[in-house]
Amino acid sequence: MSRIGKNKKDKGQVTPPSESERIQGQIARGEVRAGPEAAREIAAKIEAKGGFWGPRQ
Repeated sequence: MSRIGKNKKDKGQVTPPSESERIQGQIARGEVRAGPEAAREIAAKIEAKGGFWGPRQ
């Protein structure tokens, strides 16, 4: 999460979130999915469309 600096040196500047905080926020908001259930659903969609490399010849 972004933080506003507390000391004189920061001058109230916003500190960007770390990479892990950014990703955890995306997961919490439902912007991205993670975990085994999401992986199974994604794999099923890919297979339904003919697999990763397309339909087999």
